[in-house]
Formats: sequence, C-alpha cells, structure tokens
Amino acid sequence: MLRRGRLIRVLCFAAALAAARCGAAPSATPARPEPSYAGTRKASSWTEAYGGPAPELVLTLEEQDLWARVLRDVARPCSADSRLTEAARQQALALSKSSVSFEDGGLDRLRFNLLRLGSTDYAVAPLVAVLDTGGREALGRLAARRASEWTHCGLGVGGNKERRVAVFAGVRRVVELDAFPVRSEPGSRLLVRGRVVADADAPLEPYLGLPDGSVQRLPAVRVSDRRFAFEVPLESKGRHDLEVLVDTGRGYETAALVPLFVGVAPDERPVIVADDVDAAPAGDPEAALGRLIDGARRRAGLHPLERDARLDEAAKAHCRDMVANRFFGHVSPSRGPLALRLSSLGLSPFRMAENVARSGSVTRLHHNLMESPSHRVNIVDPAFTHMGLGVGRDGNDLVATEIFVRWEASP
Repeated sequence: MLRRGRLIRVLCFAAALAAARCGAAPSATPARPEPSYAGTRKASSWTEAYGGPAPELVLTLEEQDLWARVLRDVARPCSADSRLTEAARQQALALSKSSVSFEDGGLDRLRFNLLRLGSTDYAVAPLVAVLDTGGREALGRLAARRASEWTHCGLGVGGNKERRVAVFAGVRRVVELDAFPVRSEPGSRLLVRGRVVADADAPLEPYLGLPDGSVQRLPAVRVSDRRFAFEVPLESKGRHDLEVLVDTGRGYETAALVPLFVGVAPDERPVIVADDVDAAPAGDPEAALGRLIDGARRRAGLHPLERDARLDEAAKAHCRDMVANRFFGHVSPSRGPLALRLSSLGLSPFRMAENVARSGSVTRLHHNLMESPSHRVNIVDPAFTHMGLGVGRDGNDLVATEIFVRWEASP
C-alpha cells in the first residue's frame, strides 16, 4: 500500500516463522544476480494450470513409515500435500546421486519442481537427511522444531539401496488460488480467484513483473468473506511474474509467486544461484549486499544509492530485533513499523520503503528480492537517493533489512 510516498513490503524466504494452523498426518494408500545454468538438466513437462485442488496423495510404505517417525513428536502436525510430496520425492532422487548436493542449487530445483507441478507456494523450507539410522533420528529432531511452523508439508524418499535420501518440505500457506493457466496469449486478461486462509479479509495486493524487467502495480484487491478476484493484463510476449501479497498483521508478505508464460514456452530448467560469488571480505555482508544493489540499479540505467549511517543502524537494529524476538516482518512487536522506527531516531523521509529477506547467503538474499516484483520495484525505484543496510545471522540463515529513502531536503 502506498500512502504519502511510503511503501513497505516483506518476502518470507526459505522459512515461514510464525505459528500456523495445521491439520492431521495423512492417511495414504501405499504404492536476478546473473543466473547460472551449470549442472542443470532439461525438466519434464509442465502442468497446464496453477492452483486448484491438489491431486490425490499416494505415499509408498517406506514414506508412510518415515512420516509417522518424523511427526511423532510434533504437537501440531502439518497437513500432507501431494504437490509438496512429489516435489520432495523428485528432490530426494536427485540428491541421492553423488554428483548432486543440496547446496548446489537444491533449493532452486525444489522450487522449480513445485512450479511445474502447479503449486503457487513460494517460501518452501526443506529438511534433508540420508536415511541411515542417525539420519532418521536427525530428521525427526529437525521436524519436531520446525513442522509446527508450517500449515502444509510433503515427504519424499528416493535413491537406491546404497544411498537413500529423504526430503521433508513445508510451507506456511497464506492463500489458496483457484486453477488458472500457466500459458496465455499476448493481449489476454487472466482472471485470478482465490481464498485467504491466513486471516479473514486480510488486505491483498498483486504485482506483475513484465518481460522487460519493469514492474506493474495492479489495483489493490478487496477481500470479502475470505474470497477475492482480480484481473491480470498480459499485453506483451514473454515471461511475466505474478506475485500476490497478503498482510497477515506483520506487514505484507509474499503469499504466491509464479511465472506466467505469454506466447512463449515455459522454462526448461531452473535458474541456479551460485551462492556468494560477489561476497565482500569476511564480516562485511552489508558491503556485499550494497554492491549487488548498485549493480542492479546500473543495469536498470539508474544512479547508485548513497549509504546513510543512520539508516544502516536502523536496518541493523531491525535485524537484531527479528533474531532476538523470533519474528520476521516489518512490524516489530516492540518498536512498530518502519515509519515509527525511523521517527524514534529523529528521521522523517519524504518517501521510504523497506525490504526484509531471509536466506542462506547474501547472493541468494539479493536474488530472491530481485525475483520478487514487489521488492525489485523498491531496489530500482529512481526516486530513492539513500539506503541503509543490515544483515544479521540466525543459525544457518542470514536475515537482511534494506531501507530506501528520499529526503525532502538535505538531511
């Protein structure tokens, strides 16, 4: 939402950090930094539609047994999802091969497989284990800590007798979208319908990334009785990226992010992000992030942004707050939204925006933000003049805050 030039957005990467409404375990029958495509393989065919009812869930006997083991100590087990299960199964098969590691594009492949299967979930969080005795127990311990954060999850097993791998993947689902086509023709208008499941009548905003890299803000959508509908204009040929944002009380977050292929064939392979190829010297992740932002603005024909030490401190303080108080979003339980946090420092920009991201490396943080139309529009906004950056560590993840401002007069 844009009010008096102030824009705030949030994207949940790699994990959703809030408690979620969960269902029961399954009763199944047996059965943009510059991308790198190194090591990828041609993918199988895409589904014709995103969203809609998921296919019937079928687990093997081995997967049923492992599911019961993994979730036995989870107080609120997530609901089994067939698309997540199939993507996890494909990922497990790939990881069982010695030439593939999860660190080498594993998350990129997992998300790509989810898209091909018609899933609109974005912030998927995977847990991976080799199925020896210790691996099963380790997977159960990880799931006990994480699974109650997710509303839906899938578990897949793949490999051979020498090396069996399990992937347990979960999401916190905020919206459920009715079926809509993956492919369209130039000049068409796509009708997207759905239901907010996270909160009754939560505000919703759609964005559209265009083939030329620009971003179109679509009109805000009114939610009534949890249902919503909006049209997406698809005027030009090429890949478009549709993003749906929902405010569940922590600021807007990405509820869905999917590519739409207009007059072109769907992508054949995932984009593999080479983690931290542009890393700064150890201990200076903000400098690495700043260089990536400057590079994105140069490619868009824009001037670089000047770092502001006061904004840096505000960004770092928000990262510390998120890590210490176990939340992820724009609205701090103790310090409030961005405008209030800056006001407490005596700062009142004419225009402001904030990006928040969580991932495993600086490069991936930036890549995820650039892949999101609602976050990319902040990074390449020609109106901004200054920025502040903060990066904090939370376990194996990095948490980043980017603050962009335009001063009405010299600060």
